[in-house]
Amino acid sequence: MGRMIAGALSLFLFAVSCVSTRYEVDYSKSTSVSFDADLAKGHIWECIIEGENRERAELIAADYLNIGEGADVTGKYVFHIVPLKEGAVSIRYVCRNFLKNEILKDVTVGYAAVERFGRLVLEEM
Repeated sequence: MGRMIAGALSLFLFAVSCVSTRYEVDYSKSTSVSFDADLAKGHIWECIIEGENRERAELIAADYLNIGEGADVTGKYVFHIVPLKEGAVSIRYVCRNFLKNEILKDVTVGYAAVERFGRLVLEEM
């Protein structure tokens, strides 16, 4: 009986540990979000920013998104532009520095993004 309880408990704990972590920011309450190296260590994160259309989503990626230590976006990050319902799109970028093959120390979305987008999700992959 004790072994069955211990086995069930360990299975439950394993299942809980497999659930991905998700952070969501409501920009009506906050103008920026960041997470530090301790939180990101050992994980790959995906940031989803929703826009009204593809052009505006690309604009936010090119001009208003600061990733990591002020690094240039070109060649270091992978962007996926994903169609959403009703013509909206989201840009998904994997927060990994491919040149150094390391997880970035932080991800920050600045104030300019607030005017164009209403929701930010940081989700562990």
